[in-house]
Amino acid sequence: MKKAVLLTGQIGTGRTTLFNKITNSQFKTWLGGSIATRDTYVKNSQYGEGFTLIDTLGFGDSNNIDTISGHLKIFENIEISRIMIVARYDSNYYRVYSCTTGIIEMFQRYKDKITIVITFFDECDEKYEPNFKNDIAKYFEKFQIKSFIITSKQDTGETLCKLFDSEIKYSQASKIKLTETEIISLLNCNDDDEFQWDYQECLSQVSIFIHKAKKQLQHLNGVDFKENYKKQINCVLQYSFTILNDFLNHNQDEKQENIIFIDFYKFLRGQLNYFLEIVHQKMGKTQQCEQHNIELKNLFEDQIRPYSQKILQNINENVKNQKINYL
Repeated sequence: MKKAVLLTGQIGTGRTTLFNKITNSQFKTWLGGSIATRDTYVKNSQYGEGFTLIDTLGFGDSNNIDTISGHLKIFENIEISRIMIVARYDSNYYRVYSCTTGIIEMFQRYKDKITIVITFFDECDEKYEPNFKNDIAKYFEKFQIKSFIITSKQDTGETLCKLFDSEIKYSQASKIKLTETEIISLLNCNDDDEFQWDYQECLSQVSIFIHKAKKQLQHLNGVDFKENYKKQINCVLQYSFTILNDFLNHNQDEKQENIIFIDFYKFLRGQLNYFLEIVHQKMGKTQQCEQHNIELKNLFEDQIRPYSQKILQNINENVKNQKINYL
């Protein structure tokens, strides 16, 4: 097989249009009235030096379980040379950036393989065109992403292949192996209004408790702080997971349960980091403090492991049902 290039990104960004032009195919596009890629398609480019292009399900469709499973199926079978994350042009550059950050974080360990592909650049105001590439690159500096391709609707398969060839040239093929945290990082909640309303009430209850705990910690100093901060944070974790379990037992929906967990996990992880910042402010970054932080993070991971294992089991089962179409 030639060097393999993965096309990935949110739905509606123009991935399938790129695939069609580069491989001389005619798959329906999302903007054409239906969600284009429901399976994974693999086909060689028809122009230029030659590479193999992989079109995947887009992120943002339902809860992303099928999308993530499709990616894992690819990684089981194909070594990847380049990861092309596709984003549609927007005059608000932050929107371009924000629609890619979750995917970049999932592949952060493979950042040297990442290229950001901007589509629909013909919608850019002419006065901004000369500086766009430098301006948009600044948003991605923290991820150390330096590879960009800018495309327009007028681009042909030949011009696109030339652009892709230039970025692929020095890329080496390798297996992509995602960690458990990376795998579940992009799961989303479904838009079930009644379920979401109940969940937001659950989250609000936990938020109030956490806010009170933060204030109590901030008012402690010296010996009182050292003797109580671990107990206080542990209490927050236990209370939070008790509320979550009560909510899930009351709203028995296994499919939604797994996704709600992910949202709760992200929320609580952020809160834990805030608590650890308070600890650093009060105690400084001593070796003892760092050891306590590790213990607290391990406690957190122990609490969430039953949920994450269930989700990963579902995803791994789903991987078996995914199909790769070699064209």
